[in-house]
Amino acid sequence: MVDPREFGSTKITTLPNGLRVVHPGPFEGTLTEFIYRECFVEDSYLRYGIELHDRDCVIDVGANLGMFALRVLAQWPELKVHCFEPSPTVDCLNQTLQLNGMQAAVVKAAVSNRSGTADLLYLPQAHGVASLHPDIFFSKLRSETWFQQLPVELKPQWLDVPRLRLTDYLAEKEITEVHLLKIDVEGHEFQVLQGLAPTDWSKIRQIALEGHGNTEPVTRMLRNNGFSTITVGPHLGLTEHDNFEVFAFCADAWEKRGEHRTFRWHRGRFGG
Repeated sequence: MVDPREFGSTKITTLPNGLRVVHPGPFEGTLTEFIYRECFVEDSYLRYGIELHDRDCVIDVGANLGMFALRVLAQWPELKVHCFEPSPTVDCLNQTLQLNGMQAAVVKAAVSNRSGTADLLYLPQAHGVASLHPDIFFSKLRSETWFQQLPVELKPQWLDVPRLRLTDYLAEKEITEVHLLKIDVEGHEFQVLQGLAPTDWSKIRQIALEGHGNTEPVTRMLRNNGFSTITVGPHLGLTEHDNFEVFAFCADAWEKRGEHRTFRWHRGRFGG
């Protein structure tokens, strides 16, 4: 059983591939291990025809500990990666990049449909589910078996965090092409997309997105802006806050996917 007192300080774990990651509390049996498996073992954000090359631009919205940035920079060290993370785990992200000699732009902010500040629910023992949406935050906590088994009741913190629109960041940094926009923001994915200006959509080639609840608002927005999509989930019997994944491609990227276009998911939906 995981001892919650172990989350009082950060630890460094050497991954099976030799890379090192800084994280709060233990590794085995926690969300940190889950995120490692998600990014490195299952390649969750690089499936169904997602392609990257050195010097491409990657925007990582909801970067958490930096595991996805670590994953892509390990394979494509010359990528231009921009990470957004509003929670205190952004410190782990910066340390992880430094430990592995990797470079990325790191912004401590939430990405949304307007700028200003926002209230973020955060708990070190559940750093991977920090959210601007209390219903999704507590639903995720209830679904994590290991968290339910902790011997003490832990109280989440409300944090006042900065937030920005992606369109403003793209303009400020003069980014004209985004080869992959990865979004994992625990229920705030629709608002992230709303923060793009109409002229921004043509800059984006591919999107890998984890969503929650109803898939239709997200997939409709993507298709209305010229993207073809593959939707995986939600699975039968899950609650309204459970996950789905969307992989979206601009017209040119969709045509280059070749045999991947024939993919069908027996427990989800396919869209074109």
